[in-house]
Amino acid sequence: MDKLQAERFSLNLGKWANLFMAFAGVAAALLSNASALMLDGVFSGVNFLAAIFAARIATSVERQPDARRPFGYEIEEPIYVMFRSLVLSGILLIAGLNAVFKIYQYARGDDLPPIELGWVTLYAALMTVICFGLAALHHRAWKRTGKASQLLATERTSTFIDGILSLAAGAAFLVIHQLQGTFLEFLVPISDAVVVLVLVIAMVPQPIRLLRGAMCDVVGAGVEGEALDEIRSAVIVALDPDEFFLLDLSVLRSGRSFIIIPYLQPNRPLEPEVFDRTKAAMTRECGKILAPSRARVDAIITQEPPFLEH
Repeated sequence: MDKLQAERFSLNLGKWANLFMAFAGVAAALLSNASALMLDGVFSGVNFLAAIFAARIATSVERQPDARRPFGYEIEEPIYVMFRSLVLSGILLIAGLNAVFKIYQYARGDDLPPIELGWVTLYAALMTVICFGLAALHHRAWKRTGKASQLLATERTSTFIDGILSLAAGAAFLVIHQLQGTFLEFLVPISDAVVVLVLVIAMVPQPIRLLRGAMCDVVGAGVEGEALDEIRSAVIVALDPDEFFLLDLSVLRSGRSFIIIPYLQPNRPLEPEVFDRTKAAMTRECGKILAPSRARVDAIITQEPPFLEH
């Protein structure tokens, strides 16, 4: 099984597992009167729909640049991650507001249905096992792609956190219901709302972190730091100092690929075949650092540095 097949298999299995967990979450929520399980089920449902698009994108990003997409198809990957992050953020916002409304209902004297702990415990145990198993599968497939697939990295993180949250939700319900007869007994009737709020607070950093990373790719933020220094060194190794001088270098990340733009000043009259040979050499050297499929060089011939402040 090659890296593309491993990625597709992992995403496809995750898709159907999330569909099962979505139905299980809704069913368990209705049987136990626990909105926290409904949130978990909706979260899995979003993962199922996202996996459908992720499978298509996993195929699309392997396409070579063409006249329709001269800079490649890799940008679809961070766009997908950004959209998914926004959807998850919306779900968390709605869940949090619903939990606050339940607490308000309880404060004004309304009766809230009791939680059936048996269904909560069974659901939490089953979902934890499935999520941790999926996270391990996604991690293994991610390593087989050379740690390049943002799709698998996103699914792995999402599934692992989902497993932790399922485990935490079950544990939280059990702990809160042990408060009967204590000074914290008032939390028992609103245990569902309390657990939802805790889950929302725990989940919020995930979509925000994913959104921040995807936005950097979408807006074309330049790579900086050690990664840029390594790529610059590879470009210099590939250049013949008698033919070219490196004025500057820009590196953009686009999904799993890097667009490397060296700004070159010719040291003598330039022939097309010399330029093509140099560009191929730079691609080859950068590929040793980033993996061949992740490095794309688009060199520019110029006489002045493009970013004078550098």
